[in-house]
Amino acid sequence: MGQLIKRRRGIFIGDIHFPFHHKTVFPLALYLVLKGNYDYVCQVGDLYDWYSASKFPRSFNAFTPKHEKQWSRYYDEMFWGFVHTHLPNAEKYQIRGNHDVRPERRIIEKAPEFEEDLETAIREHYEFDNVKTIFDAREELYIDDICIIHGYYSGTGDKHAIFNLKNVVAGHTHRGNVSFTRHAGHDGGCLWEANAGYLADPYSKGLAYSMQRRATRWTWGILPVDEWGPKFIPLHPSMIEKFKDDPLLKDLLRAFGNYAK
Repeated sequence: MGQLIKRRRGIFIGDIHFPFHHKTVFPLALYLVLKGNYDYVCQVGDLYDWYSASKFPRSFNAFTPKHEKQWSRYYDEMFWGFVHTHLPNAEKYQIRGNHDVRPERRIIEKAPEFEEDLETAIREHYEFDNVKTIFDAREELYIDDICIIHGYYSGTGDKHAIFNLKNVVAGHTHRGNVSFTRHAGHDGGCLWEANAGYLADPYSKGLAYSMQRRATRWTWGILPVDEWGPKFIPLHPSMIEKFKDDPLLKDLLRAFGNYAK
């Protein structure tokens, strides 16, 4: 049995897909984050959806591209603003996922000569006060003994951990889980891979690429990690009943869920 790793207490937030976040589950998740005593907060990518820049057939009746961008930025700034207000001493990290780089990919496909100018224009969408952003979607973020990436495999399991020979936190698949694998070369005796799940609305236009509407393997939740390892916490809209009288949750529901009560 390996030695206990000295690891700080952190919280990982999965794919949000603003402005297609779930109007109840996302405020609930953020409420639980703000109530915690975390050393760092990390959003693991797909902060934006960029539905307007997707390749699959899409409707422009949901948003105009301009309005999608404006609403997404509005929610992004509120999200990180709430985090900093309630957890001012926590380190804050933002990485980018495959949805976050959709605008670059679409424009580079048509006009690669403008790649450098585009990078400068897109960068401002991911700059937030008091937040460190990893702009390259292929770049890993390391916190303590954890490698944080958005993810690129479609399945769950230990593929990321084996490839990186590190404990890994990822998003991308929307499937919250924790898996372990034995590795003889690792001081702790095993590696783990954890997925932070997602906090978007599966019924929204932006997430209409799911195979089915009601039956899905996607999992709402958040992922705290401490010296003992990761623990995925699944969430459901009905869970707000437990905290419904807390003024902070009411503020978050008003801010992100158009909740007027």
